Amino acid sequence: MQKYLWLFSGKRPCVYFKAERDNGTGAINYFLLYEIGTFDVDIPIGVSLKLGETWYNLKKTNTDYSDTIIVTSALTQEMLPKIGENQNITISYTNRKETINFQLNGDQTAKFQSNLSKLIRVIESEPKLNINKR
Repeated sequence: MQKYLWLFSGKRPCVYFKAERDNGTGAINYFLLYEIGTFDVDIPIGVSLKLGETWYNLKKTNTDYSDTIIVTSALTQEMLPKIGENQNITISYTNRKETINFQLNGDQTAKFQSNLSKLIRVIESEPKLNINKR
């Protein structure tokens, strides 16, 4: 498995963010997606984030098996500001065979934080969808 992690580039392995709004309640859920570069024959266990000196085991919400594997993990509301505040971020992927840690460099950390910040601004500025029945 490749030991370099891409951020939002379309190359694999890469990580990126996703957000979903519940139109009924207005609640927003944020996710970190880890896309594996090749079809991993070992079953994915999950993804963790190290923010500063603290590790956070992310709750795996979905694993999509297609031409590659995409592990979707939930981010808690408490983690969002911590991601933006920390300059020391490590992303860890674990399968049944091994754990691979990716220490983000300064440029990667800035890009990681910027993309999350942009996603938060966009999803929170979107109005609630109104459905009119006829």
